[in-house]
Amino acid sequence: MPNEEQMTINERRKYLRLIKKRYLKASKLERGWLLDEMEVIAGLHRKSLIRLISSDLKRKPRRKHRGRKYGPEVDDALRVISESFDHICAERLQPNLVWMATHLAHHGELETSHRLLDQLSQISVSTVKRILKRIRQDEPRLPSLGIL
Repeated sequence: MPNEEQMTINERRKYLRLIKKRYLKASKLERGWLLDEMEVIAGLHRKSLIRLISSDLKRKPRRKHRGRKYGPEVDDALRVISESFDHICAERLQPNLVWMATHLAHHGELETSHRLLDQLSQISVSTVKRILKRIRQDEPRLPSLGIL
């Protein structure tokens, strides 16, 4: 099969389910031929194919789903703090989150709690980037002037 048109996992499992009946009834020599054919079509190694054929070929769901660690109160705090710093980058924003949150709370612009301040002190730069990206996608953009 050409490299441009590789099988998806579901297509591969469907193909292996169809071949499995023939494979289980075949002699040792015919199994070798079937494995050669499956190697070419599915693009998997022989041992992987043998392991898949001997299994039930059902896809298993993920074992563990990781939930969000930071809730909407962190999102709201980051939105206010980012606006007060005139939307600076996350690398410069992250070290000043706790200081600015207490400063804004002192002036009544933001409500803080011990939990929020603790989360702001532990949040990573990459998480701040992801949250800011999600927050900014809802903001309207300025129209382009078309001058280039």
